[in-house]
Amino acid sequence: MARNRYLELGASVALGLAVACGVLFGGALYAAAGLAGIAGVLLAARSRHLVLAGFVGVAALLPYAVIPVSIGGVRLTLVDVLLSALLLSVFAGLLLRIETRRGTPIDWMVAAFVVVSGAAFILGTAYGITGEQTRQFLKLVNSTLLFFTLTQFVRERHEIDRLTCLIASAGVVAALLGVILYHLPPAVSNSLLVSLRPLGYPSGNVLRYIEDAGVRTDVLRATGTSVDPNVFGALLIVIGTLATGHAIRAAGRAAIAWYLGAAVVVYALLVSLSRGSWLGFGIGSLAVVILLRPRLLWWLGGGVVVTMVAFAGIIARFGEHFLRGLFVQDQATGMRLGEYKDALRLIQEHPFLGIGFGGAPSIDRYLGVSSTFLLIASEVGLVGLGLFLGVIGFTLMRVRIALRHQRGDDRARTTVLACTLAGMLVAGGLDRHFYDLRFPHMAALLWLVIGLVHISIGIQRADAYRGGREVEGEGAANPGQEGRAGADSRPHLASDGHPG
Repeated sequence: MARNRYLELGASVALGLAVACGVLFGGALYAAAGLAGIAGVLLAARSRHLVLAGFVGVAALLPYAVIPVSIGGVRLTLVDVLLSALLLSVFAGLLLRIETRRGTPIDWMVAAFVVVSGAAFILGTAYGITGEQTRQFLKLVNSTLLFFTLTQFVRERHEIDRLTCLIASAGVVAALLGVILYHLPPAVSNSLLVSLRPLGYPSGNVLRYIEDAGVRTDVLRATGTSVDPNVFGALLIVIGTLATGHAIRAAGRAAIAWYLGAAVVVYALLVSLSRGSWLGFGIGSLAVVILLRPRLLWWLGGGVVVTMVAFAGIIARFGEHFLRGLFVQDQATGMRLGEYKDALRLIQEHPFLGIGFGGAPSIDRYLGVSSTFLLIASEVGLVGLGLFLGVIGFTLMRVRIALRHQRGDDRARTTVLACTLAGMLVAGGLDRHFYDLRFPHMAALLWLVIGLVHISIGIQRADAYRGGREVEGEGAANPGQEGRAGADSRPHLASDGHPG
């Protein structure tokens, strides 16, 4: 309560300053923007978990929604506002010294990654950069800083479970919405998506189809409200793996509901025709089943056989689409291999800090590759890629060590989160959406999962540490009793030095 009162006091002072500056220098619109921003910080001060829940819902259902009011020609997205409110509330708490900073072993690597990204951005301005690209970079940094925000105030097991349940639930709704839009007549689906234009969504024909040799086919791809089918698929990896984990950990009707939700996600993944997402979800969810309940593999195998028999035609089409990509027999895969080749050439020419986030250094080079890792190396160089891989490597190493000591629900929780991260990384090798300037909500989800992994491990380690201190404290509180117990527990020594 004291923390909230001090934060509210500081926010109230900032509120007065924002309104005054807005009226004096920018007019009523800027004053209203200041009021809205401070209101967000006040809400975050009262309940950070509520603001975090808002971010999860927006990222799953309306990731590109903007505030209708334009501020200086810029319309902030809801994702920007919610993440900024969380960050400012945590910063205010630390600045006012009403809470202490909670750290993780990888804090310095994440901070160094942000610093290196900033240096690459500054150096990359030499190749040209627009105001919009600058804003997008700041959004990407804001998404990365969610890691520090999350690890500061999420501290309990039930908070992790509640958050992952919320992510999976909102995601199942997003998957169901994507399936409904996919099966509606194309004109109706397009009109429904275009109706979101006041919230910042694109207009015109927003439906996505498979292209073959540069010609659009009639094969529709599910996008949901993510607009892009590959972004939709990347979102479904997180949702589907978490839903699978909740289904395995739950019991009774709750388990049945989660299995049904996971089935909806699987179907949405299939009709998205995002092959990288198929692979990421398959590896992540299969790892969850093998590590937590391997007996389900028999039921899973039986379900696959029944599905292939009942929906042979549809499954054959999906299988053909996957195999064409695997054997590089379609235009999209051929273009992707060309992107990899060009990205490697660009990295060789600018190995240390990359070319930044703006334009390419010459007309025969371009920035853009369908791989998160190659994109990071292109934009922030091998230094930035090394730091990012260090974060991932150390995280997975901590998971491996923690799983040796964790038992029961703690072990299951860490396993599900680690498998979710593994699925995202597999898909990230084939798609760029977890470090793309255009999709900051996906970058935020990646850092959110990384943060939850470390929080889950840290809770168990803190409990073990506190348990050791409590035992030690009990002995210190009764030194006489400890001495008697110690003397009684030692074997009696005879005069020859051997136990008597």
